[in-house]
Amino acid sequence: MFPQDIKSAKSKLDEEYHRTEPQQIPHVRRKTRMRSLALLRAAMEEAEAASGGASGQHVDGDKDQYAFVGYKRHFSQNKLPEFEQIEILKMQAYRLHTGRCLVCRVVSQPSRKGDKITVGVEDGPGSILMINIRFPALSEAPTMVLDTIFPLGTLLAIREPIVELTGPPSPNPFILVNSLSDIVFLEPTDPVLLHTTWEHPAPSNPFAGQTATDWQTRGNGYFTDGHIFASAVAYSKGLECDPAAYILRLNRAAAYLRLECFEAAIADTAAVLASAGVARNERLKAHYRAAQAQYRLGRYYLALDGFKQCISIAPEFVGVKGWVSRCAERIQESMGSYNWVRMYKEALVPGSGLVDAADFVGPIKVGKSSRGGGRGIVAMRNVKVGDLLLVANPLVSAFPPEPTTKHELGANFITGHVDGWPRHALISKLITKLAGNPALYDTVAALYAGPTFPAPPPEFPPATQPDTPYLSNPLHVKMDMDVSLLEHICTYNAFYLKNVTRTTSACRTISRDFLKLPAALYLLPSLFNHSCVPSATWHHFGDVMVVRAAKDVAAGEELTLSYIAGPGDTIFSREAELKVHMAECDCPLCDADRGDGRMQCSTRAMSDLIFRRTDYRDCNTPEEIRVKVEPTYAASRGTLRPTMLRYHHYAAELMMLEAGFDPARWSAAVVEVFKALEAAGVVVNDKTASFRPSDLEGQPRDAFIIRTDSAPTYATELCVKLMLVLANVFHCHRDRRMAGRWMDAAFWLEGVHVGGGREIFCLRYAKALSMRPLLAAYVRRA
Repeated sequence: MFPQDIKSAKSKLDEEYHRTEPQQIPHVRRKTRMRSLALLRAAMEEAEAASGGASGQHVDGDKDQYAFVGYKRHFSQNKLPEFEQIEILKMQAYRLHTGRCLVCRVVSQPSRKGDKITVGVEDGPGSILMINIRFPALSEAPTMVLDTIFPLGTLLAIREPIVELTGPPSPNPFILVNSLSDIVFLEPTDPVLLHTTWEHPAPSNPFAGQTATDWQTRGNGYFTDGHIFASAVAYSKGLECDPAAYILRLNRAAAYLRLECFEAAIADTAAVLASAGVARNERLKAHYRAAQAQYRLGRYYLALDGFKQCISIAPEFVGVKGWVSRCAERIQESMGSYNWVRMYKEALVPGSGLVDAADFVGPIKVGKSSRGGGRGIVAMRNVKVGDLLLVANPLVSAFPPEPTTKHELGANFITGHVDGWPRHALISKLITKLAGNPALYDTVAALYAGPTFPAPPPEFPPATQPDTPYLSNPLHVKMDMDVSLLEHICTYNAFYLKNVTRTTSACRTISRDFLKLPAALYLLPSLFNHSCVPSATWHHFGDVMVVRAAKDVAAGEELTLSYIAGPGDTIFSREAELKVHMAECDCPLCDADRGDGRMQCSTRAMSDLIFRRTDYRDCNTPEEIRVKVEPTYAASRGTLRPTMLRYHHYAAELMMLEAGFDPARWSAAVVEVFKALEAAGVVVNDKTASFRPSDLEGQPRDAFIIRTDSAPTYATELCVKLMLVLANVFHCHRDRRMAGRWMDAAFWLEGVHVGGGREIFCLRYAKALSMRPLLAAYVRRA
């Protein structure tokens, strides 16, 4: 288990226990606390099973930190002049001081644990209290960086503060600041300070007397060392000393690019270009950085103009020419034409997610859902199976950290589960992203946040949005940020990444390690509604999400995606993943499973575990399993029967091992593969299982051997591999005609789900083809 994590969580629960209103009777408070402890214990046991039981590696409690997701967190929405000031001694524990603000200054050196910054402050009368600020941009900052952000004497105003107590045995008060927008950095001339007097002399500020040049030197050092946020702060402090120092703006634009504050970078470069006496090299840098910012915002024509401007200033600038060609490629992609092979090879770089691609929106729009009346994605015209519907870059994404790095797990009280580091990191990254790009906030806030928040607007993006100014100083948050809302949005909308470079459907593992799966949050993809038998399918090239139609869809019909990231073989595994989204899934597969009955579904679930835990060489009784499983499916239900797919796949492998040189046995094994494909939802048009030697390579193909108006969405990689098996069997029996037809079927199914043609097919299934050298040679010739 995780002793340090449990101790931390228990302290938090103790706070909740003491926070309960006095009039609530004690036994009710004890029950509330016991329920919370039970929930946490179950979540921690699940985390241990996932990280230790499933992967064989326990999460080191000394390395990991623990965070909580799903608590209702307050954020203030009033302007600072509207508040009445309050003194520390007049505050009360566990009380929201509505309509009040605390004006204070820093009197102790800050410290950090994860993304929580702790610093001591004093108010005017001289009372001292610690404040704890959630500051994700500083999650890896060393002490020298924290001293730059919160030097002694820094003037702060905390909007509507909340006083908490640390956990037992010695509870101490502190002010908890969950939202960056609730802490305001003040200047000595701020009107809020007009009536503030200080009991004690101001502490000595180590940076007093620093010039703009000093701050530039400090900022350059931070930038070189990778402390990008601190460098932007240093450049901003230098501009406070000398607003005309355009070099500081130019340098800050470089920092903003790294922080993904692209609008702010464009504003800084525009100010540089508007300045008098800017040297040629500085003008070149300003145009170059502005063009890079436009590129990252997806404004490729503006970026192209900017890069061409760079060439006109300095034709010898070789590096910019690569950006010109990249802009041209992105412009083509924005019209739906992609180099999938390049994207695939970029996605092979482990852990980076850095695939360069433009967004594309195909024949889809936001409309009214046919399943409940909320929003959904509908087709604007008739869509054919395999059509490219959407390519989307993430708003934020997170990949698993290196094993030696410290990282946070998150106790998610929305789902009742433990979030792995990537999922939890999305929230911190989203907070940082929105703090640097305030104009994005209202668009993100319009995503669904669960039943405890108001329903989102029917339009997306929202029809009317406030005119939010761009970021002018990294310490000045321009909007009121509801962290609780953002936590719920990430919980309900984030996707686990389906890595296109891996084919996992045939794996025999019981489940995926969700604590280690990379995750991302998208805008438009978040509006797809769920079906376990969806009309669209998706993969990821790095963190770029690609959505294709899985069947023919009429204009005006809603398109759906499956939210299932695990195997989804049984109704129980699907219910476990979907319970945060819906009480009950009404898709055809779930309706059919409920019609069969829970007892029959339990029998199938037990058999599915056998298929996943037992190597087929260790079990020679497939008939016993079939007799148990097959009757659990009603004869009247559809052909999609996931557990029977596993059974027929298992039986076919056994039959092929025993077939030897007997064509009749091989034919029987082929029939078993047909049954496996049909159990996955594939409609086989030609069930020829006999072998007729033919040399029809290069000749026109016969009619398609499978139905092509819809593609299976369950275990698709396994279906492709089974088709390769069939092609190989027919090829080995010199039936080139049937081998070619099954190769065509494999190419078609892969193209519907992934696209990219034969080259990506050979890359994705290189291992399967390497085990069948004759077939691999045939594929290369075909």
